[in-house]
Amino acid sequence: MKDGLRSHAQILTAVEGNRVGLESLPEELRNDRLIVLAALKHNPGAFKYASETLKNDRELVKIAIEKYSGNLHFASDALKDDSEIVMFAVTRNGRMLEYASDNLKNASDIVLAAVKQYGGALHYASDALKSNINFLVQAVKTNKVAFNFLPKRFKDSHEIQNAMKKF
Repeated sequence: MKDGLRSHAQILTAVEGNRVGLESLPEELRNDRLIVLAALKHNPGAFKYASETLKNDRELVKIAIEKYSGNLHFASDALKDDSEIVMFAVTRNGRMLEYASDNLKNASDIVLAAVKQYGGALHYASDALKSNINFLVQAVKTNKVAFNFLPKRFKDSHEIQNAMKKF
């Protein structure tokens, strides 16, 4: 072990004191919830070094996303398909829609929440939603910046132009 650290308590103290990074620890310690939580306090991006098991821990993933929304990228595929987790992430940073499952990129409520936070999130929506004029009108009404991310064939449509007039 690095720097002569041997006991769990010593390792936890070193991580809490930001003297040892999660990335330098062996897998079994990157699977230790307390150690990962301690690492997140000093380095919100440390979640990417957590074990695959912990990347599937709903509570820990929510904590990691709360610290840094980009941690959704490192969550398990199952949690990237969890509407509550993804909604939690996209309402903090709409760009996180990029990391959602294809299934949730087709969920209008999730996509609209992402668009509300960041109009450019429309770019990550499913092709089906980006082909639905009614959805696109909602997106533009939610955030006028979304207009810039509309498929070209819809930008001049009567429905979209009416929605843009309301701004």
